[in-house]
Amino acid sequence: MSTTNKTLKTPLRVALACLIVGMLTRIVHWPYAGGIILVSFLAILVLYSVRFAKKNPKKPVDFIKMVLILSRPPMVFYEF
Repeated sequence: MSTTNKTLKTPLRVALACLIVGMLTRIVHWPYAGGIILVSFLAILVLYSVRFAKKNPKKPVDFIKMVLILSRPPMVFYEF
């Protein structure tokens, strides 16, 4: 595995951890949960887009992941 695929691994994991925290705060109805979820989804969108652009041998599963990442943030706006 090349180093370009590993460059954004830690920031993506942090964004996913923040998303989980946001979802848990949403369950207990704490304030600012919606903001945490929104920022986490936007961070995942940006970071994964950069990671996708840097990846040279793109496989069909990479395109499927990108479509799933791009389709989720618009759905978040309906929850607020």
